[in-house]
Amino acid sequence: MTQVEFHAGMEIKDAFRALHEEAIKTGDVTSGSFNNYTITSQMTLDKCYRIITGKSMAEFEEAVRKRAEEYERKEKELQERAPAMVEEYKEKAKGLIKDGEWDYFVKILPIRVGDLYHGMEIQSMLDIIRVLLDNKEDEAAALDEAVKVFEDQGHSGCSAGLVIGLVKRFSPVLGEEFVERVK
Repeated sequence: MTQVEFHAGMEIKDAFRALHEEAIKTGDVTSGSFNNYTITSQMTLDKCYRIITGKSMAEFEEAVRKRAEEYERKEKELQERAPAMVEEYKEKAKGLIKDGEWDYFVKILPIRVGDLYHGMEIQSMLDIIRVLLDNKEDEAAALDEAVKVFEDQGHSGCSAGLVIGLVKRFSPVLGEEFVERVK
């Protein structure tokens, strides 16, 4: 049996086609590993889909279509809600933003709310700044609690970097110290 290597990012349909093209060239049954599932040129396209996804090709494509529609619906809702979210974050941020940074904070709010995390990083920043401010008389305790809040927020690398940068820029107290502690 001839082995076929599939390229990263290849769709099941394309892997199926590659198996059959190689089988025609070699006159032999071909197989390959697709996401750790073995498929062969003796299988139907539906059989390949069922092995890999647990669904027929039609069921799989319908599920993908529905996920795309749901994603679009949620994105539209978020975009419609964005102006209200900006106003909510402005209210929540009053008294928490470093002097001289309010205008810049207000300027970036629509960008942050409309971006990948839809303002989650703003809320995370505000939660951390609140802890730093509430405990500013005891720097060690403030930093310990702020780091705990940050860790409990469960950030990925990208969102962690955003939150750290936001705290550094906008926290009126212990922002630099917080950054040093989490790095």
